[in-house]
Amino acid sequence: MENEKLLNIKPQLNMVALLGRPLSGFQLLLAFPVVVLFFALHLPVSSAADQPSFLKGKWYLEPRLSDEFKGASLNKKKWLVGGLDGVCANNWRNKVCSASSAPWEGRAPSLFVESNIVVKRGKLKLKSRIDPRNSHFPVYEHGSKKLLIDPDSNSKYEKYTTAAVVSKASFRYGYFETRAKIADVKLSSAFWAIGECFEIDVFESVGDKRVISSSTHHDYGKDGYTKSSTLSFDPTTAFHTYGARWSKSRVDVYVDGDRVHSLTKKQAQKKKQWPKKDCSMHVWLDNEVFSWYGYPKKNGSFEIDYVRVWSPCKKRGGACKSKRRCQIECCSGRYRKKKK
Repeated sequence: MENEKLLNIKPQLNMVALLGRPLSGFQLLLAFPVVVLFFALHLPVSSAADQPSFLKGKWYLEPRLSDEFKGASLNKKKWLVGGLDGVCANNWRNKVCSASSAPWEGRAPSLFVESNIVVKRGKLKLKSRIDPRNSHFPVYEHGSKKLLIDPDSNSKYEKYTTAAVVSKASFRYGYFETRAKIADVKLSSAFWAIGECFEIDVFESVGDKRVISSSTHHDYGKDGYTKSSTLSFDPTTAFHTYGARWSKSRVDVYVDGDRVHSLTKKQAQKKKQWPKKDCSMHVWLDNEVFSWYGYPKKNGSFEIDYVRVWSPCKKRGGACKSKRRCQIECCSGRYRKKKK
């Protein structure tokens, strides 16, 4: 029956009208897969105004932390560039820089460089390159001729360049999400958040593995509190949504709208990987070479369609707790000035 319906609508397709003559049955069979592919490629992505269905109650989109990447270049009113090229490179005393760890050069041997950040056709692309002759190499400690050694990997920066962007604004509690396609190379594509007291990794996904690993970190002298789930798809071949709902007691991780695992404060604190008092977080997107997984043998691209951060509307006596106009409108349906 469905096939009969499909056959009945085929003569009405625009391409038939464009040709100016009816198509034969054989021509229709040849053309139909093209039509299906066209519609598949043009399926609508959820609008930024669409609250994720699994978020109960009213939530509002944080405009300072959300980006659809519609411009011709990175919006530097919203984002810091991670690494040596960034404004935070030698500015640890800047409050935003120190809280977000934006001065970090990257995980050696890979080095964050701004030239690997590309915004094109509504996508943010974080490139990774095998680039031993990059002008940034060798990398020295600031103000000296001593080679800079990354304490995490205990190695110098060489051969590989990657990229990182960090939100200027921060948030405490909420739901943060990206729609992304993981780089198809042996390095980590990552979506995470960090503040002065705490770190939440939504995913660190290595291109040749179908695994999403999420973590919390507080005591960096110990292994983080981690949960992992196996994906039913190859994350390098298509865009999927990845997000985390962070509350006072837990972090719930979602893939394509389905919760895949949870990190609880109670369990994390047993491992000393959740602070006693939470702090505001900055959003990160980056790619890094993990030496324990091996090294990439080709260039790659971690592609991001959007970043969206949602906060819950908080009511107090019928009015919103926050003074922000957008949240008041979200809660009450209209803007109401506070009585003096």
